[in-house]
Amino acid sequence: MDAVVTPLCSPVLNIERVEDLSEHVLLHHLDYSEWNEWLRLVGAEHIEANRGPIIDDVTTTVQAAVHGAGVFLSLQKLFSDELESGKLAAPLPTEASPRTGYYLVYLESALNQPEIKCFRDFLLDESTKAWPARRTKSSPGDAVCGIPVRGEAELRICLGVADRPTDALFFGF
Repeated sequence: MDAVVTPLCSPVLNIERVEDLSEHVLLHHLDYSEWNEWLRLVGAEHIEANRGPIIDDVTTTVQAAVHGAGVFLSLQKLFSDELESGKLAAPLPTEASPRTGYYLVYLESALNQPEIKCFRDFLLDESTKAWPARRTKSSPGDAVCGIPVRGEAELRICLGVADRPTDALFFGF
């Protein structure tokens, strides 16, 4: 899966150029950072990104876009069914790769659990397939995402060891 995001919206919205985004509501997931980064990467910093609702639920964000309430950023591959059915459109050919990462944090002892080890191995295998040229490892003792690493760490999938049981498994963006 390429880590490339593009604006997605209802096909009824009239968006033909990046500049057209200034006339539409920008839907944000969790904060304004993703739109700010994307607009910077495509050379459209003049478009105000810090506007529109911040929604903490991806499903709600997608439904808002499907119903024409605004435009959100995402990987097209995550919404291929909606794009194929015509519920969503990717109106711009413009894509960008924001500094987004995926993190798996677990207790060192969690690797004794077959489910955790299997999930970890799956993520490493998929990251190697998706980003073979970008795969880099850190050394044990390095800090990745503010977490001391006692094993390998990937550029896109950072593996760290948590210090508290509440951090036993965390996967997010």
